[in-house]
Amino acid sequence: MNAWFMLWKKDMHAVRALALPIDWELTNENFILDSTRIFMKAFHLLLFDGSLHSHGIIK
Repeated sequence: MNAWFMLWKKDMHAVRALALPIDWELTNENFILDSTRIFMKAFHLLLFDGSLHSHGIIK
């Protein structure tokens, strides 16, 4: 595993810690598709499901 992947994996653990409702399964074959899906779901939360302020993530 390269360093970028390790940092990305660490960031994904941070996303899980925020308890965002993300259903994902990380696989080596399609981690780019998974990361895009995760980004789009997080963006959707910001845009359509209220802001991070309403979720208590940012004060």
